[in-house]
Amino acid sequence: MASIRIESIGIRYGIYTAVALIGYFLLMQLIGLGHILEFRAFNLVILLVGIILAEEHYKMASAKKYGVLNRIWVRGNRNAGYHLLIFFIYIDLLKF
Repeated sequence: MASIRIESIGIRYGIYTAVALIGYFLLMQLIGLGHILEFRAFNLVILLVGIILAEEHYKMASAKKYGVLNRIWVRGNRNAGYHLLIFFIYIDLLKF
């Protein structure tokens, strides 16, 4: 079985999450609801789904057994870090 690196999973799901957030952000701007802050709270749901998917991918691919809190902390933070970096660059380029 090939070794699965935490970094590669974090980068992959970080990019997926950033693309989902950018798509949601653009959709909200296109339909004219981008100014309503309550709709932006859905960003948290998108982030949590990205973290959970990354966690499940690593759990299925890894032979190592980690505690739940350790897995969430390590891979969740890496995934969130990668996607936030991409999303912040996107927002900065648009100057919203």
